[in-house]
Amino acid sequence: MQIENFTTGNYFHIYNRGINGEDLFKEKRNYHYFLQQYQFYCTDVLETYAYALLKNHFHMLVYIKETIEVSRKDGNGLYKPDASKQLSHFFNSYAQSVNKAYNRTGPLFESPFERKMIADDKYLTSVIYYLHYNPQLHGFVTDFKAWDFSSYQA
Repeated sequence: MQIENFTTGNYFHIYNRGINGEDLFKEKRNYHYFLQQYQFYCTDVLETYAYALLKNHFHMLVYIKETIEVSRKDGNGLYKPDASKQLSHFFNSYAQSVNKAYNRTGPLFESPFERKMIADDKYLTSVIYYLHYNPQLHGFVTDFKAWDFSSYQA
């Protein structure tokens, strides 16, 4: 399987699911913690345009920011964050937290996470629609507007 490399200045549809179809989010607090960890690890390098978090998978539409330097979290100088590494830190952090909280071991996510570059406005629009409609498509709600864990309400 060939993995598409992240390139700065481009939009990407990122998605993944729980290993063997396992739930990524077991309680409401897990959704909130996922977004909190995403904020901590990824906002320096990614701009988020849309997302949908479902029980056993998630979708995100992100823009890879142009080359930037940011302050290190420990306050010791500057560094150039890499989108792939930041996402890896984020996924690992979330998985470790879930493992600890639910007394489980091993990977939580399918590996590697999927990513597709979005090359045109038509595809960009369709991804936004697909992400927001996803909770209804999978039967979590009868109206996608009622799903609490997507960017539709934002």
